[in-house]
Amino acid sequence: MLRLLPVLFLAFAACGDDGGDDGSTDGNVLDAPSGNRVTTVTCPASPAATIATNTAGTAYMPNAATISVGQAVRFDLGSTHDVAPADNTQDPGLVVGLGGDACLQFSAAGTYRFKCSPHGFVGTITVQ
Repeated sequence: MLRLLPVLFLAFAACGDDGGDDGSTDGNVLDAPSGNRVTTVTCPASPAATIATNTAGTAYMPNAATISVGQAVRFDLGSTHDVAPADNTQDPGLVVGLGGDACLQFSAAGTYRFKCSPHGFVGTITVQ
């Protein structure tokens, strides 16, 4: 029996949780640092860019903008359009609800791709 004790101990130790980070992600943000890099803020008097949906409802206008870190982009959307991350590598804060009028502030440099969930058209914000 005493000879089995070390074997049992090793078996349980191999199955235990060491409490450390396994490097996995939550499925929403694959490359983001802790916390969102995009947050909803009160719209400034002069946002760095304004993105709306065109009158035909088939695209964002403009569909690309370049801003500096810390600046905000205003989204002014038609009633059947939204903003959502274009894929699961984008920041989960990159969201404006259907028909929304909101400003998003970007706190880290990078390329942020977004889409209209109901219609699939896309846009890009480059933060320098």
